[in-house]
Amino acid sequence: MINYIKNNISYLLLLAVIISFTSCEDIIEIDVQDSESKIVVDALLNVVEQTATVRLSKTTPLYSTDTTVVDLDASVSLVDEVGNSTPLSQLTVGEYVATDLNVQAGQDLTLVVEVDNEVYSGNAIVPEFVELAKVDTLQTAFTFGDTTVVFYQVAMEWIDILDVDNFYRLQTYVNDTLETGQYFLYADTQNNGIAMNRPIMSFYQPGQNITLELYSTNESYYDFYLQVASIQEQGFGGTTPFNPQGNMFDSDGNHILGNFGIIQSSSIHVQL
Repeated sequence: MINYIKNNISYLLLLAVIISFTSCEDIIEIDVQDSESKIVVDALLNVVEQTATVRLSKTTPLYSTDTTVVDLDASVSLVDEVGNSTPLSQLTVGEYVATDLNVQAGQDLTLVVEVDNEVYSGNAIVPEFVELAKVDTLQTAFTFGDTTVVFYQVAMEWIDILDVDNFYRLQTYVNDTLETGQYFLYADTQNNGIAMNRPIMSFYQPGQNITLELYSTNESYYDFYLQVASIQEQGFGGTTPFNPQGNMFDSDGNHILGNFGIIQSSSIHVQL
């Protein structure tokens, strides 16, 4: 796996140069019609922590200077497959939480949100826990004249669960700060039941504290962030913007904005 990381170094350096030349682009105004305000439901259940957080907001017209409406006075609950309902409490404006849950892998859960006499819901299966087994590190040095630059790359390894459809997301933190804008997403379609070792396409400096986190996710979480990653990639020249489609629906079965995700998390800390 270390050889695989090393072979990617030259590619990443080239990519960094390309991005530096394409980071400045003309701003193009698009003539679009304003649309009505729509509800957005962003929900995440962390099985390891046994917590759920739901954030509710509403979209605003594209060219409006008004703030997003979030004080919705909503009723939010989690319902299991036999009808047991757990209410979420409002923590702050637009944010609802539940703690000390008793959620188990394989459960079928439905998030129900009631706002303004409308009912919105999303369904998800709780994923299995998968442990992050180890982290490989590779130190590389480049010399430019009298200057030597040292950096590290890392790869994460875990054992996929046999005969179970598994979906994963990798997250990294540098000195306790999440690296945003990165979407390392994997499914086990060709790696069922075997070790999966995947590099993180980032460079790290000596002395940095790196936390590497493995999410085992429900399928809709994986699909949702694949779409988010695609939207980000289109930023380099894409021409067809779209909203990522999650697993939240209105009472008529129409998709609404947002997603109900469930994760099992495992992490390893590395001092470089």
